[in-house]
Amino acid sequence: MPKTLLASLALASAMGLTLVACGQPAGPGSGAAQTRTDPEDLLLDIHAKLGVTVLVVTHDIDESIYLADHVIALSAPPSTVAETVEVDLPRPRDQITTKQDPRFVELRAHVTSLLRSH
Repeated sequence: MPKTLLASLALASAMGLTLVACGQPAGPGSGAAQTRTDPEDLLLDIHAKLGVTVLVVTHDIDESIYLADHVIALSAPPSTVAETVEVDLPRPRDQITTKQDPRFVELRAHVTSLLRSH
């Protein structure tokens, strides 16, 4: 996770802010699986401890479902909201258990089909 995101979350908490916007927590094109998943888990941990809402903009469907309570799928340009999908997976989340959950698989398929049809 970029240090700027960690600093932004800490600052937001200290200032009493309730919303922080960020790009992909793992960074675009992150290589190894461990490199991609560690920032996701750290972000979930910080979110749970600080209670700060984080708006994540990502192209990674698995990342969006793993991190989010809601996924906002956009259509092709000019972009509009195709659908807001509620992510009703239990917390706390775990990379292995959560991503093997049949509901996670259903949500991934649904979001993928939304993006392909728009």
